[in-house]
Amino acid sequence: MRAVVDILVKIVLQCCEELYILTGAERLRISSVAQGFSPRRKVLLEYRRWLCTQESSRGYFLPGIHRIYREYHASKLQRCYLHRLRAMESPCVVAGGFASAMFLAQASVCAWHTNDIDIFVGDKDIFKRLLHLYKEVLADPLHLQVQTSFWSRARGSDEECEYPHFLKSPRERWHGEYEESRAVPLRERIEDWLQMALIEETITPSMHKVLARVREFVPVEPTPQTYVIQATLRAHCSSAQHDVPQALVPLNIILVTLPHHITSGPAAASFICNGFDITACCTALMVNDDLSFTFLEYHNAFDALLHAELILRPPAFAGETRNVPAQMRRLIKYLLRGFHWPSRQF
Repeated sequence: MRAVVDILVKIVLQCCEELYILTGAERLRISSVAQGFSPRRKVLLEYRRWLCTQESSRGYFLPGIHRIYREYHASKLQRCYLHRLRAMESPCVVAGGFASAMFLAQASVCAWHTNDIDIFVGDKDIFKRLLHLYKEVLADPLHLQVQTSFWSRARGSDEECEYPHFLKSPRERWHGEYEESRAVPLRERIEDWLQMALIEETITPSMHKVLARVREFVPVEPTPQTYVIQATLRAHCSSAQHDVPQALVPLNIILVTLPHHITSGPAAASFICNGFDITACCTALMVNDDLSFTFLEYHNAFDALLHAELILRPPAFAGETRNVPAQMRRLIKYLLRGFHWPSRQF
């Protein structure tokens, strides 16, 4: 009889959890009454296991069952939001660093904590609707507010805004403007940047030594990506009354020029990833009905991730002169994540 009750309780709790109509405290009380004892330790282990295996341990070390449950709850709501993207009439692609980090986490490989989630869309109407969906599915149930920032190509661009600012300096900005006034070969621009960064001590000598090897791996013929980023909407949750769960990361909704003949998610993901500069980024993910992930790989990205190889693709260093500082910062970001140059030339 006890076994039957335990099974029924488990089914009821699972249904309630999927509908998000129970708080952590309510779930604990129902479990305690039904099973005749406090399952606090068992439930806590369940939540921590999810955060460890599904969220790269983000929020794992917070004290208290209720804070852990809030992290667990936020993680699942975030996946519910990403799952809703599959129902959109135009492809919405989750690709890049978030997909790569989630792949490593589920492969039981130590992964970095992602800074944001990039969602690429080709439809202006969906671009606007995704923000409202974010508030409805994720922010409101957690009693959080949504803060946004917007960039549009029509307003002029700051293409380096998505990268860390710790390497920027007035001299580097002047240097970039000076380079634009003259035709300078790519390798010379890279050399100039390396020398300037070392002189200004914006990178350590050891990092400079590693970064200088980029000369060996610069694409022979850099090829610009085949799509144009028209606008980016960045959204993140905030609150004056509640702590924002660590499992929630800012969202970048990126409007790109997607060809009309691309109507499926995998085809759109392939098109988007083909424009990425680093092989390890060429992954995308889809959220299944059970909130698990299905990963899509392009250009042998899984192998590059598992071996932590920093392999440059043709779009690297392509485009305008000011792309060099931004590209170097991206390389530093991946080197700091533990990636290394490949042992063979690609």
